[in-house]
Amino acid sequence: MMMRISRFKILLGSVILSGIFGCRPGSNPGSENELAAVDSGNSSRAFFYDVSKLQKIEIWIPDWAKLATQQPKGGRCNFDYVGDHFDTFNAPTVKINGVTFANAAIKKSSFCGSYSDTKPNLKLNLTKFNQAAKTAALALTGTTELVLKNSVQDPSLIRQCLVSEILGKAGFPKQYCNFIEVWANNKKIGLYVNLEPYDREFLTRNLGSPIGNLYEVAGEDLDVWALSRFKRNLDSFKVPEDNSLTDLNALIQAVLRDQSPDLTEIGKHLDIEQFIRFWAMEIILVHWDGFTQSRNNSFIYFYPRNGRAMMFPRGMDQVLTDYVDPKGSGVPYNQVFFRSHRLTQKILQNPRYFQYLKDAISYYLTIVWDEKSILARIDSLAYYPASHVPGWYEEGEPKKSYESLRRVVMNRKTDINQILSGATPWVPCRSQTSDVDGDGWGWENGQSCKVVP
Repeated sequence: MMMRISRFKILLGSVILSGIFGCRPGSNPGSENELAAVDSGNSSRAFFYDVSKLQKIEIWIPDWAKLATQQPKGGRCNFDYVGDHFDTFNAPTVKINGVTFANAAIKKSSFCGSYSDTKPNLKLNLTKFNQAAKTAALALTGTTELVLKNSVQDPSLIRQCLVSEILGKAGFPKQYCNFIEVWANNKKIGLYVNLEPYDREFLTRNLGSPIGNLYEVAGEDLDVWALSRFKRNLDSFKVPEDNSLTDLNALIQAVLRDQSPDLTEIGKHLDIEQFIRFWAMEIILVHWDGFTQSRNNSFIYFYPRNGRAMMFPRGMDQVLTDYVDPKGSGVPYNQVFFRSHRLTQKILQNPRYFQYLKDAISYYLTIVWDEKSILARIDSLAYYPASHVPGWYEEGEPKKSYESLRRVVMNRKTDINQILSGATPWVPCRSQTSDVDGDGWGWENGQSCKVVP
Protein backbone atom coordinates (compact mmCIF):
# COMPACT_ATOMS: atom_id res chain seq x y z
CA MET A 1 0.00 0.00 0.00
CA MET A 2 1.34 3.40 -0.95
CA MET A 3 1.95 6.01 1.72
CA ARG A 4 -0.58 8.85 1.70
CA ILE A 5 -0.30 12.30 3.23
CA SER A 6 -2.21 11.17 6.32
CA ARG A 7 0.50 8.56 6.87
CA PHE A 8 3.06 11.35 7.19
CA LYS A 9 0.90 13.03 9.82
CA ILE A 10 1.09 9.83 11.81
CA LEU A 11 4.86 9.59 11.30
CA LEU A 12 5.35 13.12 12.61
CA GLY A 13 3.63 12.04 15.80
CA SER A 14 2.99 14.79 18.28
CA VAL A 15 4.70 17.52 16.26
CA ILE A 16 2.12 20.28 15.88
CA LEU A 17 2.73 22.32 12.76
CA SER A 18 0.65 25.46 12.77
CA GLY A 19 0.68 28.27 10.23
CA ILE A 20 3.56 30.73 9.99
CA PHE A 21 2.66 34.23 11.14
CA GLY A 22 4.24 37.16 9.35
CA CYS A 23 5.44 40.47 10.72
CA ARG A 24 6.05 43.97 9.42
CA PRO A 25 8.76 44.19 6.75
CA GLY A 26 11.85 45.71 8.31
CA SER A 27 10.70 45.21 11.87
CA ASN A 28 12.83 43.58 14.56
CA PRO A 29 13.23 39.94 13.43
CA GLY A 30 11.90 38.54 16.70
CA SER A 31 8.79 40.67 16.97
CA GLU A 32 5.24 39.48 16.30
CA ASN A 33 6.50 36.24 14.81
CA GLU A 34 5.67 32.82 16.18
CA LEU A 35 8.14 31.23 13.77
CA ALA A 36 11.06 32.91 15.54
CA ALA A 37 9.88 32.29 19.09
CA VAL A 38 12.61 31.45 21.58
CA ASP A 39 12.22 28.06 23.26
CA SER A 40 10.61 28.15 26.66
CA GLY A 41 12.84 28.01 29.71
CA ASN A 42 14.88 31.13 28.89
CA SER A 43 18.15 29.23 28.97
CA SER A 44 21.33 31.19 28.34
CA ARG A 45 21.77 29.45 24.99
CA ALA A 46 18.27 30.26 23.79
CA PHE A 47 18.78 33.87 24.92
CA PHE A 48 22.19 34.21 23.24
CA TYR A 49 20.89 32.85 19.93
CA ASP A 50 17.57 34.73 20.06
CA VAL A 51 17.24 36.12 16.52
CA SER A 52 15.78 39.39 17.85
CA LYS A 53 19.10 40.17 19.55
CA LEU A 54 22.23 41.35 17.76
CA GLN A 55 25.41 40.02 19.39
CA LYS A 56 28.91 41.49 19.29
CA ILE A 57 32.30 39.82 19.57
CA GLU A 58 35.62 41.66 19.76
CA ILE A 59 38.85 39.74 19.18
CA TRP A 60 42.33 40.94 20.03
CA ILE A 61 44.99 38.79 18.44
CA PRO A 62 48.47 39.72 17.13
CA ASP A 63 48.28 37.10 14.37
CA TRP A 64 44.94 38.21 12.88
CA ALA A 65 46.39 38.83 9.39
CA LYS A 66 48.09 35.44 9.43
CA LEU A 67 44.91 33.71 10.56
CA ALA A 68 42.63 35.52 8.12
CA THR A 69 44.78 34.90 5.04
CA GLN A 70 45.87 31.34 5.80
CA GLN A 71 45.34 29.00 2.85
CA PRO A 72 43.68 25.63 3.52
CA LYS A 73 46.22 22.86 3.97
CA GLY A 74 45.96 20.62 0.93
CA GLY A 75 44.55 23.48 -1.14
CA ARG A 76 41.14 25.05 -1.59
CA CYS A 77 38.32 22.62 -2.28
CA ASN A 78 40.57 19.61 -1.76
CA PHE A 79 38.08 17.30 -0.07
CA ASP A 80 40.58 14.44 -0.17
CA TYR A 81 42.92 16.10 2.32
CA VAL A 82 42.86 14.31 5.69
CA GLY A 83 43.63 16.49 8.71
CA ASP A 84 42.92 19.99 9.99
CA HIS A 85 42.73 22.48 7.16
CA PHE A 86 43.75 25.42 9.38
CA ASP A 87 45.94 26.14 12.39
CA THR A 88 44.50 27.06 15.78
CA PHE A 89 45.63 30.42 17.19
CA ASN A 90 45.50 31.87 20.69
CA ALA A 91 43.53 35.09 21.00
CA PRO A 92 44.76 36.70 24.25
CA THR A 93 41.51 38.64 24.68
CA VAL A 94 37.99 38.08 23.39
CA LYS A 95 34.97 40.11 24.45
CA ILE A 96 31.43 38.86 23.88
CA ASN A 97 28.84 41.55 24.54
CA GLY A 98 31.39 43.23 26.78
CA VAL A 99 32.30 40.12 28.81
CA THR A 100 36.03 39.33 28.62
CA PHE A 101 37.52 35.88 28.01
CA ALA A 102 41.26 35.26 28.10
CA ASN A 103 43.22 32.96 25.78
CA ALA A 104 40.46 31.81 23.46
CA ALA A 105 41.27 29.28 20.73
CA ILE A 106 40.36 30.57 17.28
CA LYS A 107 40.73 29.15 13.80
CA LYS A 108 39.63 29.94 10.28
CA SER A 109 37.13 27.55 8.73
CA SER A 110 36.57 29.02 5.26
CA PHE A 111 37.35 26.20 2.88
CA CYS A 112 35.85 26.01 -0.58
CA GLY A 113 32.98 28.24 -1.70
CA SER A 114 32.99 30.14 1.59
CA TYR A 115 36.68 31.02 1.39
CA SER A 116 37.65 34.61 2.20
CA ASP A 117 40.85 36.39 3.29
CA THR A 118 39.01 39.49 4.49
CA LYS A 119 35.93 38.00 6.17
CA PRO A 120 36.83 34.40 7.04
CA ASN A 121 34.51 31.87 8.63
CA LEU A 122 35.60 31.49 12.25
CA LYS A 123 35.38 28.90 15.01
CA LEU A 124 36.14 29.88 18.58
CA ASN A 125 36.65 27.63 21.58
CA LEU A 126 36.55 29.63 24.80
CA THR A 127 37.89 26.83 27.02
CA LYS A 128 40.46 24.91 24.94
CA PHE A 129 43.32 26.98 26.43
CA ASN A 130 41.45 28.17 29.52
CA GLN A 131 39.21 25.67 31.30
CA ALA A 132 38.48 28.23 34.01
CA ALA A 133 36.37 30.16 31.48
CA LYS A 134 33.75 27.40 31.21
CA THR A 135 31.35 28.67 33.87
CA ALA A 136 31.31 32.20 32.48
CA ALA A 137 30.98 30.97 28.88
CA LEU A 138 28.01 28.76 29.65
CA ALA A 139 26.34 31.50 31.69
CA LEU A 140 26.67 34.03 28.87
CA THR A 141 26.22 31.95 25.70
CA GLY A 142 25.12 28.48 26.78
CA THR A 143 28.10 27.01 24.90
CA THR A 144 31.89 27.06 24.94
CA GLU A 145 32.21 27.02 21.13
CA LEU A 146 31.07 29.64 18.64
CA VAL A 147 30.48 29.06 14.92
CA LEU A 148 30.62 32.33 13.00
CA LYS A 149 29.64 32.17 9.32
CA ASN A 150 30.71 34.87 6.88
CA SER A 151 27.77 34.20 4.53
CA VAL A 152 29.82 35.21 1.49
CA GLN A 153 27.71 32.77 -0.56
CA ASP A 154 24.56 34.52 0.63
CA PRO A 155 25.20 38.27 0.63
CA SER A 156 21.68 38.84 1.99
CA LEU A 157 22.72 36.92 5.18
CA ILE A 158 19.09 35.76 5.53
CA ARG A 159 18.93 32.21 4.19
CA GLN A 160 20.53 30.24 7.03
CA CYS A 161 18.34 31.64 9.79
CA LEU A 162 15.22 31.50 7.60
CA VAL A 163 15.54 27.82 6.74
CA SER A 164 16.55 26.90 10.29
CA GLU A 165 13.14 28.20 11.33
CA ILE A 166 11.34 26.46 8.47
CA LEU A 167 13.01 23.13 9.29
CA GLY A 168 12.07 23.55 12.92
CA LYS A 169 8.44 24.10 11.93
CA ALA A 170 8.60 20.96 9.79
CA GLY A 171 9.54 18.88 12.82
CA PHE A 172 13.30 18.62 12.25
CA PRO A 173 15.89 19.42 14.92
CA LYS A 174 16.09 23.20 15.08
CA GLN A 175 19.47 24.91 15.04
CA TYR A 176 19.50 28.30 16.74
CA CYS A 177 20.67 31.15 14.51
CA ASN A 178 21.03 34.92 14.72
CA PHE A 179 23.41 37.73 13.74
CA ILE A 180 26.66 38.89 15.30
CA GLU A 181 29.08 41.77 14.65
CA VAL A 182 32.70 40.63 14.50
CA TRP A 183 35.57 42.98 15.29
CA ALA A 184 39.29 42.17 15.21
CA ASN A 185 41.87 44.47 16.80
CA ASN A 186 39.35 47.35 16.92
CA LYS A 187 38.48 46.95 13.23
CA LYS A 188 34.99 45.88 12.19
CA ILE A 189 35.24 42.74 10.06
CA GLY A 190 31.54 42.58 9.29
CA LEU A 191 28.16 41.14 10.18
CA TYR A 192 28.17 37.35 10.52
CA VAL A 193 25.59 34.63 10.98
CA ASN A 194 25.93 33.21 14.50
CA LEU A 195 25.11 29.48 14.35
CA GLU A 196 24.51 27.13 17.24
CA PRO A 197 27.09 24.31 17.18
CA TYR A 198 25.93 20.74 16.60
CA ASP A 199 27.03 19.64 20.05
CA ARG A 200 25.84 17.65 23.05
CA GLU A 201 23.35 20.34 24.08
CA PHE A 202 21.87 20.57 20.57
CA LEU A 203 21.39 16.80 20.31
CA THR A 204 19.99 16.41 23.81
CA ARG A 205 17.53 19.29 23.42
CA ASN A 206 16.22 18.03 20.10
CA LEU A 207 16.46 14.24 20.47
CA GLY A 208 16.80 13.46 24.14
CA SER A 209 19.37 11.18 25.69
CA PRO A 210 21.41 9.10 25.40
CA ILE A 211 23.15 10.60 22.39
CA GLY A 212 25.35 8.91 19.83
CA ASN A 213 27.79 9.40 16.96
CA LEU A 214 27.59 12.36 14.59
CA TYR A 215 29.38 12.26 11.22
CA GLU A 216 29.81 15.33 9.04
CA VAL A 217 29.36 14.79 5.30
CA ALA A 218 31.66 17.00 3.22
CA GLY A 219 31.89 15.40 -0.21
CA GLU A 220 31.89 11.75 0.89
CA ASP A 221 29.75 9.04 -0.63
CA LEU A 222 28.52 6.08 1.40
CA ASP A 223 31.45 3.95 0.32
CA VAL A 224 34.41 2.21 1.95
CA TRP A 225 36.93 4.67 0.52
CA ALA A 226 35.29 7.47 2.52
CA LEU A 227 35.70 5.86 5.97
CA SER A 228 39.00 7.57 6.74
CA ARG A 229 37.51 10.95 5.92
CA PHE A 230 34.37 10.23 7.93
CA LYS A 231 36.58 9.36 10.90
CA ARG A 232 38.19 12.78 10.64
CA ASN A 233 34.73 14.35 10.81
CA LEU A 234 33.32 12.23 13.64
CA ASP A 235 32.06 13.61 16.94
CA SER A 236 31.31 10.74 19.28
CA PHE A 237 28.94 11.70 22.07
CA LYS A 238 28.62 8.14 23.31
CA VAL A 239 29.83 7.23 26.78
CA PRO A 240 32.46 5.93 26.49
CA GLU A 241 33.40 7.43 23.12
CA ASP A 242 33.12 5.12 20.12
CA ASN A 243 35.49 5.94 17.27
CA SER A 244 35.38 2.47 15.73
CA LEU A 245 33.08 3.54 12.84
CA THR A 246 31.22 0.23 13.30
CA ASP A 247 27.84 1.94 12.96
CA LEU A 248 28.73 3.86 9.80
CA ASN A 249 30.52 0.93 8.18
CA ALA A 250 27.46 -1.27 8.72
CA LEU A 251 25.32 1.32 6.92
CA ILE A 252 27.84 1.60 4.08
CA GLN A 253 27.95 -2.17 3.61
CA ALA A 254 24.15 -2.32 3.57
CA VAL A 255 23.94 0.42 0.94
CA LEU A 256 26.51 -1.33 -1.23
CA ARG A 257 25.00 -4.82 -0.97
CA ASP A 258 21.25 -4.52 -0.40
CA GLN A 259 19.36 -5.39 -3.60
CA SER A 260 16.00 -6.18 -2.00
CA PRO A 261 12.98 -4.16 -3.24
CA ASP A 262 12.14 -2.93 0.26
CA LEU A 263 15.80 -2.33 1.18
CA THR A 264 15.43 -4.54 4.23
CA GLU A 265 19.13 -4.52 5.13
CA ILE A 266 19.49 -0.75 4.70
CA GLY A 267 16.43 -0.28 6.90
CA LYS A 268 18.24 -1.98 9.78
CA HIS A 269 20.85 0.81 9.80
CA LEU A 270 18.96 3.81 8.39
CA ASP A 271 15.59 5.33 9.24
CA ILE A 272 14.43 5.30 5.62
CA GLU A 273 11.22 7.20 6.28
CA GLN A 274 13.12 9.98 8.10
CA PHE A 275 15.62 10.08 5.26
CA ILE A 276 12.81 10.51 2.72
CA ARG A 277 11.39 13.41 4.75
CA PHE A 278 14.87 14.94 4.90
CA TRP A 279 15.19 14.44 1.13
CA ALA A 280 11.82 16.12 0.57
CA MET A 281 12.95 19.20 2.50
CA GLU A 282 16.23 19.37 0.58
CA ILE A 283 14.19 19.54 -2.63
CA ILE A 284 11.72 22.11 -1.27
CA LEU A 285 14.53 24.31 0.07
CA VAL A 286 16.66 23.89 -3.08
CA HIS A 287 19.54 22.62 -0.93
CA TRP A 288 21.48 21.70 -4.06
CA ASP A 289 24.79 21.61 -2.18
CA GLY A 290 23.41 19.11 0.32
CA PHE A 291 23.40 15.33 0.60
CA THR A 292 21.00 14.15 -2.09
CA GLN A 293 22.40 16.24 -4.93
CA SER A 294 26.02 16.94 -4.00
CA ARG A 295 27.01 14.54 -1.17
CA ASN A 296 27.84 17.56 0.96
CA ASN A 297 26.69 19.84 3.79
CA SER A 298 24.90 17.35 6.00
CA PHE A 299 25.27 15.18 9.08
CA ILE A 300 24.64 11.48 9.62
CA TYR A 301 23.56 10.85 13.21
CA PHE A 302 23.17 7.41 14.75
CA TYR A 303 20.28 7.43 17.20
CA PRO A 304 21.29 5.22 20.17
CA ARG A 305 17.76 4.10 20.99
CA ASN A 306 17.45 2.05 17.81
CA GLY A 307 20.97 2.20 16.32
CA ARG A 308 19.69 3.62 13.03
CA ALA A 309 20.97 6.68 11.21
CA MET A 310 19.05 9.87 10.57
CA MET A 311 20.05 12.93 8.55
CA PHE A 312 20.49 16.62 9.43
CA PRO A 313 21.23 19.42 6.95
CA ARG A 314 24.03 21.96 7.38
CA GLY A 315 25.66 24.70 5.31
CA MET A 316 22.34 26.22 4.26
CA ASP A 317 23.67 29.54 2.89
CA GLN A 318 22.97 28.65 -0.76
CA VAL A 319 19.44 27.34 -0.38
CA LEU A 320 16.43 28.83 -2.21
CA THR A 321 18.51 29.98 -5.15
CA ASP A 322 17.94 29.73 -8.87
CA TYR A 323 21.59 29.11 -9.74
CA VAL A 324 22.12 27.30 -13.02
CA ASP A 325 23.64 23.87 -12.50
CA PRO A 326 27.36 24.37 -13.28
CA LYS A 327 27.91 20.68 -14.08
CA GLY A 328 26.57 20.87 -17.60
CA SER A 329 22.80 20.37 -17.59
CA GLY A 330 22.02 24.09 -17.92
CA VAL A 331 18.95 23.64 -15.69
CA PRO A 332 18.46 25.96 -12.69
CA TYR A 333 18.72 24.05 -9.42
CA ASN A 334 15.24 25.18 -8.38
CA GLN A 335 13.90 23.03 -11.24
CA VAL A 336 15.98 19.92 -10.51
CA PHE A 337 14.69 16.71 -8.90
CA PHE A 338 17.60 15.84 -6.58
CA ARG A 339 18.60 12.17 -6.87
CA SER A 340 22.31 11.94 -7.59
CA HIS A 341 23.38 10.10 -4.43
CA ARG A 342 23.86 6.32 -4.47
CA LEU A 343 21.35 6.03 -1.62
CA THR A 344 18.66 8.03 -3.46
CA GLN A 345 19.18 5.89 -6.55
CA LYS A 346 18.62 2.71 -4.55
CA ILE A 347 15.50 4.08 -2.91
CA LEU A 348 13.98 5.22 -6.19
CA GLN A 349 14.09 1.70 -7.58
CA ASN A 350 11.12 0.95 -5.32
CA PRO A 351 7.97 2.67 -6.71
CA ARG A 352 6.47 2.71 -3.22
CA TYR A 353 9.35 4.81 -1.87
CA PHE A 354 9.08 7.10 -4.89
CA GLN A 355 5.47 7.74 -3.91
CA TYR A 356 6.54 8.30 -0.29
CA LEU A 357 8.86 11.06 -1.47
CA LYS A 358 6.21 12.78 -3.57
CA ASP A 359 3.73 12.56 -0.69
CA ALA A 360 6.28 14.00 1.71
CA ILE A 361 6.96 16.95 -0.59
CA SER A 362 3.23 17.64 -0.94
CA TYR A 363 2.72 17.35 2.81
CA TYR A 364 5.50 19.76 3.74
CA LEU A 365 4.37 22.26 1.14
CA THR A 366 0.98 22.17 2.83
CA ILE A 367 2.20 22.70 6.39
CA VAL A 368 5.22 25.03 6.08
CA TRP A 369 5.00 26.82 2.76
CA ASP A 370 2.87 29.96 2.98
CA GLU A 371 4.53 32.34 0.53
CA LYS A 372 3.01 35.48 2.05
CA SER A 373 4.19 34.64 5.55
CA ILE A 374 7.66 33.50 4.43
CA LEU A 375 8.13 36.69 2.41
CA ALA A 376 7.16 38.72 5.46
CA ARG A 377 9.65 36.73 7.50
CA ILE A 378 12.39 37.45 4.94
CA ASP A 379 11.73 41.17 5.26
CA SER A 380 11.78 40.88 9.04
CA LEU A 381 15.10 39.00 9.06
CA ALA A 382 16.54 41.71 6.81
CA TYR A 383 16.36 44.14 9.74
CA TYR A 384 19.92 43.63 11.00
CA PRO A 385 21.68 43.04 7.66
CA ALA A 386 20.00 46.11 6.14
CA SER A 387 21.00 48.29 9.09
CA HIS A 388 24.56 46.98 9.55
CA VAL A 389 25.81 46.18 6.03
CA PRO A 390 26.65 49.33 4.05
CA GLY A 391 24.76 49.63 0.75
CA TRP A 392 22.50 46.68 1.53
CA TYR A 393 19.55 48.11 -0.43
CA GLU A 394 21.66 49.53 -3.29
CA GLU A 395 21.94 47.91 -6.71
CA GLY A 396 24.12 44.83 -6.92
CA GLU A 397 24.83 42.66 -3.87
CA PRO A 398 23.38 42.08 -1.35
CA LYS A 399 20.14 43.46 -2.82
CA LYS A 400 20.42 41.01 -5.72
CA SER A 401 20.66 38.05 -3.32
CA TYR A 402 17.69 39.32 -1.31
CA GLU A 403 15.54 39.74 -4.43
CA SER A 404 16.56 36.31 -5.71
CA LEU A 405 15.48 34.75 -2.42
CA ARG A 406 12.07 36.41 -2.60
CA ARG A 407 11.65 35.38 -6.25
CA VAL A 408 12.45 31.71 -5.58
CA VAL A 409 10.07 31.63 -2.60
CA MET A 410 7.23 33.15 -4.65
CA ASN A 411 7.69 30.60 -7.43
CA ARG A 412 8.57 27.56 -5.33
CA LYS A 413 5.20 25.79 -5.38
CA THR A 414 4.90 26.27 -9.15
CA ASP A 415 8.44 24.98 -9.71
CA ILE A 416 7.87 21.93 -7.51
CA ASN A 417 4.59 21.09 -9.20
CA GLN A 418 6.40 21.16 -12.54
CA ILE A 419 9.20 18.99 -11.14
CA LEU A 420 6.75 16.42 -9.76
CA SER A 421 4.60 16.35 -12.88
CA GLY A 422 7.56 15.18 -14.93
CA ALA A 423 9.45 13.29 -12.25
CA THR A 424 10.29 9.66 -12.85
CA PRO A 425 12.17 7.30 -10.54
CA TRP A 426 15.09 7.43 -12.94
CA VAL A 427 16.12 8.52 -16.43
CA PRO A 428 18.10 6.31 -18.80
CA CYS A 429 21.72 7.04 -19.63
CA ARG A 430 22.38 7.86 -23.26
CA SER A 431 25.88 6.38 -23.10
CA GLN A 432 26.95 3.04 -21.63
CA THR A 433 30.28 4.69 -20.73
CA SER A 434 28.55 6.99 -18.24
CA ASP A 435 28.70 4.28 -15.56
CA VAL A 436 32.35 4.59 -14.56
CA ASP A 437 32.16 2.49 -11.39
CA GLY A 438 29.90 -0.18 -12.89
CA ASP A 439 27.13 0.10 -10.29
CA GLY A 440 24.37 0.52 -12.91
CA TRP A 441 24.12 4.30 -12.48
CA GLY A 442 25.83 7.01 -14.46
CA TRP A 443 26.15 10.76 -14.67
CA GLU A 444 25.31 12.93 -17.67
CA ASN A 445 24.88 16.68 -17.95
CA GLY A 446 24.95 17.15 -14.19
CA GLN A 447 22.21 14.57 -13.54
CA SER A 448 22.21 10.94 -12.50
CA CYS A 449 20.92 8.31 -14.92
CA LYS A 450 20.35 4.57 -14.94
CA VAL A 451 22.17 2.31 -17.36
CA VAL A 452 19.66 0.14 -19.20
CA PRO A 453 20.40 -2.56 -21.79
